[in-house]
Amino acid sequence: RTTENMVNMKLAALLFAGLSSATIHPLLAQGGILHATRDLFVAGEFSRIEGIAVDPGGRFLVSQPEDGRVLLFSDKGKQLGAFGRKGQGPSEFVRIGRIGTSSSGFWIYDAMGSRLTMVSSQLEHPRMLPLSGSTVGSGAFVLARGNGDSLIVRAGNRGPGDRTETGASFLSISGSQGKSRLLGKLPNSPECIVVSGTWTTRVPYCERRFADASQAGERIVLVDHESPDAGYFVVTAISAAGDTIFSRRIVTQPIRIGRHSADSILDERANGSPPPLAKIIRTLVRLPTSFPPVRRIVAGRDGSTWLELQPPKPGHFSLWTVLDKKGTVVGRLELPGSFRLLAAETDRVWGVERDTNDVEAIARYVVK
Repeated sequence: RTTENMVNMKLAALLFAGLSSATIHPLLAQGGILHATRDLFVAGEFSRIEGIAVDPGGRFLVSQPEDGRVLLFSDKGKQLGAFGRKGQGPSEFVRIGRIGTSSSGFWIYDAMGSRLTMVSSQLEHPRMLPLSGSTVGSGAFVLARGNGDSLIVRAGNRGPGDRTETGASFLSISGSQGKSRLLGKLPNSPECIVVSGTWTTRVPYCERRFADASQAGERIVLVDHESPDAGYFVVTAISAAGDTIFSRRIVTQPIRIGRHSADSILDERANGSPPPLAKIIRTLVRLPTSFPPVRRIVAGRDGSTWLELQPPKPGHFSLWTVLDKKGTVVGRLELPGSFRLLAAETDRVWGVERDTNDVEAIARYVVK
């Protein structure tokens, strides 16, 4: 127990290092207003797209888990090739999870098949790396593949007898040597989970901590805010070697959750749930007084960090704050609500956009 407490204290110091002395960046005062112009739109009969990985030449790989395949496109949007199909054999995928780039091409993680597939930049010469539970841990999944055969994985923390995760650990693992390095840990907030009998549910808009790993596996970025009403959150970037790249305290304006909005949110969550769970949601779940300042985080390919903020009018647009590789605020950007950002660098973003017929297409925006 003493050793465990010492480890937890060390992790806390790592994740919140610089909190009191971190540079403060008021969102309304630092950085400028950025503008996005769509310069690429690739329509087609795509199944749901869940990942985009961009190589140094601007070519991008798109994952379609429902079909068990990935598609490769040129910088101009021309399809160059396809790889994979549904199945458990060679060059097949049960359920594609994360995808990313490597020094020799791309990697594809089969979350259900528990293996990585590495392919060349032309989607050739596939090489599979099985991932046993002893390699990445039971219930862990791969976030990124770094140099050589190292991996960055997210593993859920679960105590004896726990029915829900108590948080997540992020580790850098060497596949050849089997050695792991703990990069950071994000504990869950107990008040964000409601347990009643055999039923468990999460409180909407309660999560205080977010994380993402860059596709090339050189860093992870963590976001933490003590309370939605605090008026700030902390962003920390950590290298795969475990060194803190930066830690920044960013000031924001809390957005209150009104009574009418709270009722609508809970009704939406309860509708379609089994009757016992719907009753718990309506009677026991209490929303925070304010929306969390950060909804999502994307670690950019070039060291930038993209933070999706809680917009005043959800659904109309998405509001992003962009940090450079040193953690300095570059500016704020509005993107269409129909666009789902999946990959980014400081001056370009890639994602999926729904057209007028509500059909998904691949889109890219230039940011200035």
